[in-house]
Amino acid sequence: MSEIEIIKIVEEMLLAFGGAIALITALVTWLGVLLQKRILQKEQNALLHKLESYKQELSLAKSSYENYLDQILDYYNAYYKHYRLCQHACDADAHRHPDGSITFTQDDFDAGLDQFLLQWSEKEGRIRILLPEKILELHERSIDAFNEVKNAVEGFKKDHESRQKKHEAFARLDTVKTELEAAIRKFLRTEDLLK
Repeated sequence: MSEIEIIKIVEEMLLAFGGAIALITALVTWLGVLLQKRILQKEQNALLHKLESYKQELSLAKSSYENYLDQILDYYNAYYKHYRLCQHACDADAHRHPDGSITFTQDDFDAGLDQFLLQWSEKEGRIRILLPEKILELHERSIDAFNEVKNAVEGFKKDHESRQKKHEAFARLDTVKTELEAAIRKFLRTEDLLK
């Protein structure tokens, strides 16, 4: 065999292997692209599944928040009505109606107290479950402050000393109410929602 024949055999072998290498390279590339598409599709499906799960959790959180909001607003509405009744009873001994009649605030307070206690007892069980511990502590302090106002109003003798006791009792109630409002706003994140 001559050198030229050997070179020709080597060239033919390289051409044969080169065609196979090109074919293998094309096949590997095609398989790689196919595998990459499948992996991306699988990851996309997993992400879509997570997204649906997050949507469901968000929907539940929104529903829960709305329920909390309704319950707490209902509770605070009863609370504030009684607060205003206490305020009227502590700020003035009587008030004149547009028709000229006079109502003593202590009589209004006594009449409103039974209604408040009925509303309060209906709401208190639910609210004790819903409220976080800090707000529940303020709720307990509010009950004590309401009772202190009630005792001061009942003990009012139309003199300076008993009038002063009403004002002091109401001032303590007002302080607790302010703390309770701030705690409820923080719990419901109303300050964050309004920004």
